[in-house]
Amino acid sequence: MRSAIPASPKGSNSPAKGRSGGSYSMAHQNASFLEYQDLLVGFVRMHILHHAAEGEIYGQWMIDELAHHGYKMSAGTLYPMLHGMEERGYLKSREKRSGRTYRRFYRATPLGRKALALVRMRLAELFEEVGKKKKKHLNGAAGGA
Repeated sequence: MRSAIPASPKGSNSPAKGRSGGSYSMAHQNASFLEYQDLLVGFVRMHILHHAAEGEIYGQWMIDELAHHGYKMSAGTLYPMLHGMEERGYLKSREKRSGRTYRRFYRATPLGRKALALVRMRLAELFEEVGKKKKKHLNGAAGGA
């Protein structure tokens, strides 16, 4: 089983580095997530699948893991996402009692592992196109249409 990961990057309170090399605060990262949540939610799902393929995860651990990467996610957002991924067949869960409480553990299904392999391939293609700075063409447009 995994232990909770601290919410600050790499266990420190230092600001995170942005793509441009400058630094920005975790508060800025969280504000950016909320502003662009409709685009970033796919990254959260990929992150969930990645860890669920490595071993069992549970909600609070995933909330802490996502916070470690700058995603501030509430249980009210994460748990419906986990349940939806389970309904679509990407995750399978089991309940385990711990004292008086029950904890639901999730792991990737064969379909989830297959989806993760596809996501990794597409992510590599996307990073090749979007993640690297492109030289501007003479007409000022970057890359071909």
